[in-house]
Amino acid sequence: MKKKLFTSIFLLIFITTSLFANLNYKFEILSLDPIHKGYLADKSCPEFSVNYSSFSEGFPTRILQNDFKWNEEEGKNEYVIEVYDFNGELDPPGSMFNLKIGETLSLGRSTFDFDSFLSPIAFDVTMQGLAHNFYTGAFDGIFSYDSIYFLGFSFRVADKVSMRFGLNHHCSHYGDMMLKLVQKPYRNNPPYSDFNVLYKFLRMNDRCIGLSIEPTKNIRVYGELLYPPKDIDFLRPKMFAPHWKRPDTNDYPDSYQDRIVYVGVELSYPIFKNLGNTTLAYNVRFYEQGKVKYNIENGSSVWFDEDAPWEREHDIKINQELNQTMSLEANYHYGRSIINNFYFEQTKILSIGVRYNPKSNIVLLDTKKTV
Repeated sequence: MKKKLFTSIFLLIFITTSLFANLNYKFEILSLDPIHKGYLADKSCPEFSVNYSSFSEGFPTRILQNDFKWNEEEGKNEYVIEVYDFNGELDPPGSMFNLKIGETLSLGRSTFDFDSFLSPIAFDVTMQGLAHNFYTGAFDGIFSYDSIYFLGFSFRVADKVSMRFGLNHHCSHYGDMMLKLVQKPYRNNPPYSDFNVLYKFLRMNDRCIGLSIEPTKNIRVYGELLYPPKDIDFLRPKMFAPHWKRPDTNDYPDSYQDRIVYVGVELSYPIFKNLGNTTLAYNVRFYEQGKVKYNIENGSSVWFDEDAPWEREHDIKINQELNQTMSLEANYHYGRSIINNFYFEQTKILSIGVRYNPKSNIVLLDTKKTV
């Protein structure tokens, strides 16, 4: 049945493109040149890169976790902050290596090329995966890492407007270096009941919708919204959970939905004729979690300020292509820590590194070559 269906579709496309010579169709099983490209200055952009990051402020030396406890005076449960430092075991080096291993896969991609200002039109199934690893020294012990994936659909019109929508999963993990530092004070009291080894800052399967516009080949502007579904589980700091999972604490209003918004712009131009494009990129994130307030002290309470602004985070990146696959880049980050588990740290970081940009595809059908 599947073989007959595939054959029928192939014949229909072949006959149609033969009758209408100005219509061409291409089907790619796999492409590493995505329809909806990643945002260059976004810290969660899936890519192959290694960077040396120097912290002028906010190098992580402690862990913050929230705990659910009974308040005798108030007669109700509330969330309080628990702080675990590294017990003086970590002399802050002020720098880290961060390694990104990730890619965007364009699967089952269809492209229609015809005589119209809307041409070409393309759509696909999009998969992204990224492991973002952080090291304080050599690459033989990991300090922390974030795991991110996206699964959804993308489409593009006229090589100028593209959109994507789907599920976005972002999970945080403590590395072995961090666990050794934090657990050392609790080794005489296994299994470290005061410290939750499995504690994560996790935005589990947020809904995602993004829009990108390229009015010219040198300019790109974009925006993206992440928001959790109402049935989201407790797999993140409960102090940030929306009201529908926490009816007994903090009394969040219906307007609070724990959303994240990206907005950015990219400007590209081949300044150096013997090299590729030079791109200046800016990305800003807005976190609705900025309305949730807390003091970074043991036992401090958590409260909600409806009038507070959303938390902001800024990234500025300069990327210089050396050839079609390699580029050098420098990035300045100001705002929330680049390590997801340290969301409470306000940081200033300057990074320099190298990025690998593979581009290849597997084409099953291209009527420009068959007709």
